[in-house]
Amino acid sequence: MRSNGIALAPFRVVRLERPPFMKRVIYQFTDDQGEYHGGSFRTFFCDMKDELTVIFFDEANPEVSVPASAMMFHKLKWTE
Repeated sequence: MRSNGIALAPFRVVRLERPPFMKRVIYQFTDDQGEYHGGSFRTFFCDMKDELTVIFFDEANPEVSVPASAMMFHKLKWTE
């Protein structure tokens, strides 16, 4: 991803039925034009719900995005 965009995104964690120890992290963000994009990935270590994380996305194709999963362990707070 050479032309990265950065966005803050809420995410949530849902438990999968199969296999029962896995979870899915679902996130959604808006690009510079205000259009919504998002994605999800499977994990077994994330328990946080309705928090914020940083998303890196390709400005030419916002559907290509990568959440900063390490940030999911830290509480982000937006202030002006």
